Amino acid sequence: MVDMLKNIHVVDGDPVIEGYTPTAVTAHAFVYNDGSTQVFESSGATTYVEQGRATQGNWYIDDGRFCSF
Repeated sequence: MVDMLKNIHVVDGDPVIEGYTPTAVTAHAFVYNDGSTQVFESSGATTYVEQGRATQGNWYIDDGRFCSF
């Protein structure tokens, strides 16, 4: 899936173009500054791991906005 993003040229901090949001968030695990990680699955499931504790949730696109809980 990362190959789908290879022709998109952005820099860190740029907003994600609305149509690319599902591809962008599911392309790879997120690693936050504190070492926590989060994986977004194409099914709408998400797993956030902080200090070894996993939390399950869901994500979706609503009227062009990314939502996660």
